[in-house]
Amino acid sequence: MWPYAEFFAGFATLVVGLTGTGIALRHGRRAARASFGLALVIEALVIAGLFLDWGYAWFNRTALDIALNSNIWVALPHALALMVLMATFVWGPGTAPWSVVLAAVQSASFPPVIFLVELDTDASFLSAAPLASMYLSVLAAFFLLPEAWSSLPREGSRWFAIAFGPRAHLIEAIRSLAALGFSVSPPETVLESGQAVGRIGATEVLVTSRPSLLPPAYALRIRWTWTHEQPGLNVSRPGFARSEQITPVGRSCDYVGLSRNSFEISPSSLSDFLVAVARPGPPAPAGD
Repeated sequence: MWPYAEFFAGFATLVVGLTGTGIALRHGRRAARASFGLALVIEALVIAGLFLDWGYAWFNRTALDIALNSNIWVALPHALALMVLMATFVWGPGTAPWSVVLAAVQSASFPPVIFLVELDTDASFLSAAPLASMYLSVLAAFFLLPEAWSSLPREGSRWFAIAFGPRAHLIEAIRSLAALGFSVSPPETVLESGQAVGRIGATEVLVTSRPSLLPPAYALRIRWTWTHEQPGLNVSRPGFARSEQITPVGRSCDYVGLSRNSFEISPSSLSDFLVAVARPGPPAPAGD
């Protein structure tokens, strides 16, 4: 076998897992559901690995034959994959947070299971089937994450406080925009804080909160769009987040605030900032 093949295969698995998870989180609920479906297909492939040859070089033997005749523990990771599929079939996608735990245990169980079965059977199991099953189980754990993060805890519960506590002020500020006539949507995942869209006079305003991938952080994004030529702007940073950027682009203006923890924001400060940019003329709010 090519030297360091397992290392590069593992590194490729990590890159694909992180990239796929990030893309699903960036593109919202439908992408998370697609990622969840792909994870279930991967788990089915892991189960199918039971029927493939686990022998190395001249040694030919399926994992199912090993499980039935000498060492049942070889089927442990595959049993966990089956539990993920059965839980989804019986209780639906709401089990995704628990499925992530099962998939993580499943992927972590492969190395010791392979090692212990090798000791017990005095044979090597470094063939393509067990290694592919191990890497696929890691991918399944990654691809289950977006759906798990989309399973929101009940508002007012202990888990809700843990998930959204640091961003409670931001969630309330976005929710309060309904008083300005905005259409407000709740968070789609535990990494978001909601969304609002509406108009201030002739200016279209979009407020979103999907997380930033690079750098990793919670995000508050605002876009103002004018129907005619953009008015002259002289806007100071509002001080909502640790990192802030205001960028006029054509007939629009973008604000991006990034924070690893909480946002210094209130319903009145957010609405005042939106109005100040949408209707230039009054003094802009002072920032840090």
